[in-house]
Amino acid sequence: MSRYSNINGSLVPIAGYQVADDALSTTSDHPIQNAVVAETVNALNEYGCKNLLPNEAVAKAEDGITWTVNSDGTVIANGTASSNTRLYLNQNVDGSGWSNKILSGSIGGTDDTYYIVIQQLTSPYNTYARCMSGEVVIPEISGNVQCFIYIKSGTVCNNLTFRPMIRDARFTNADYVPFAMSNRDVTKQITAGNSVGDVFKPRWRITGSPSANDTSFMDLPAGTYMVAVNNTSYFPTQWGTL
Repeated sequence: MSRYSNINGSLVPIAGYQVADDALSTTSDHPIQNAVVAETVNALNEYGCKNLLPNEAVAKAEDGITWTVNSDGTVIANGTASSNTRLYLNQNVDGSGWSNKILSGSIGGTDDTYYIVIQQLTSPYNTYARCMSGEVVIPEISGNVQCFIYIKSGTVCNNLTFRPMIRDARFTNADYVPFAMSNRDVTKQITAGNSVGDVFKPRWRITGSPSANDTSFMDLPAGTYMVAVNNTSYFPTQWGTL
């Protein structure tokens, strides 16, 4: 059935049918390609992931607070802070890539209770951004930074949950997603000769079985990759070439 009626030689949309606009639009309800969606796709293509904040936090109990780090990168705090305390999410990151991005993940915090901080790595330890509740735009950053959750002395935490995330503003949906290294970043790490998960720096054993102190390995040519199968330690039990 046609979505148009021919009235006096003109095509008129039939009531109940939606008509797509002819161009990109951020306001129309029915664009052919919504510009907001297009920008989100562009950002995903550029960065490879939504959450740009690598979370290296380790669970601990300190200063009256028990920190739990979940597999999805969220952090839960319980207890009463006996002094000012912090949990580092990472301690040495090139902050230039975070400039003008959005920091979020703390809800209900205040200057006197808790927040997420991005701080200069070295003296004078300037604070670039503090997320207390909701989200904040990160200003221009030069050099390496550290990012941590800060809880002030006397704050009572009852399953206080943090969802640390840094995202490009083109991701208009603020819902939390875990950090995930993009395929592009994984490729860079492997090309640089680093191990990533179960993908190891390519090396070939001349004879025998591997051991931690063994030196009888030789490097393979650049661009050759090997994957650990059934790996239970740094030295895999089986190898397969890619």
